[in-house]
Amino acid sequence: MKAFSARLSKLFKDQLKAGTSPQKLAITFALGGSVSCCPLFGITTPLCVVLALAFRLNLALLQLVNYLFAPAQITLLPIYFFLGSKLFHLPLKDFNPLAMKELLFHHPAQFASQFGKLVLSAGALYALSFPVFYFILYGIAQILLKSFYRKGERLPEK
Repeated sequence: MKAFSARLSKLFKDQLKAGTSPQKLAITFALGGSVSCCPLFGITTPLCVVLALAFRLNLALLQLVNYLFAPAQITLLPIYFFLGSKLFHLPLKDFNPLAMKELLFHHPAQFASQFGKLVLSAGALYALSFPVFYFILYGIAQILLKSFYRKGERLPEK
């Protein structure tokens, strides 16, 4: 784990040396982590592409952060479904992620009729929580970037 952390730290430092501003790196980190929490499978990669183009961010780095936060998507999935069902007064019956996956891939029409509203409610709840995730992760990224330079190195001005 220490070797991975060192490589990730080096990657961010190399991006700074290449001229990427600390603010762009923090935005990339925050967007990548926030996008990865989306409960709608298959949406995160296209969303990363759109965000990278819209904000002129490093797509490879944005995707890397998105993939690093992928466990958050899996962890938050039941929470989004549960809270989404409560928020929109939908019944939460037969919630079994493995059965849902099988139904989605083998009988998509049946999946849509059985779970469509529930999935949309989870997506709506995600849209409401996205800014919260973004600002928390942006603050963490700012702290991490400053910690890279505790030993007297200066952050590049840009």
